[in-house]
Amino acid sequence: MSLTSRTTNASRRRLIYSLSTLFLITLIVIGAFAKNGWLPNTDAMTGEKTGWFGSKLPNNASSS
Repeated sequence: MSLTSRTTNASRRRLIYSLSTLFLITLIVIGAFAKNGWLPNTDAMTGEKTGWFGSKLPNNASSS
């Protein structure tokens, strides 16, 4: 029984480390997108809308 539980614990630990690494990489990528202005955004002062990667959208574009 100890061999089975050791294998289960090792595979669980590997899964947790893999998911944690994936989560960290995702946070870094989202942070880089936000820092460079590559996320969709609406400027509160002017109402100017930008799409993905900073491309300008027309004024009649929907907010969704």
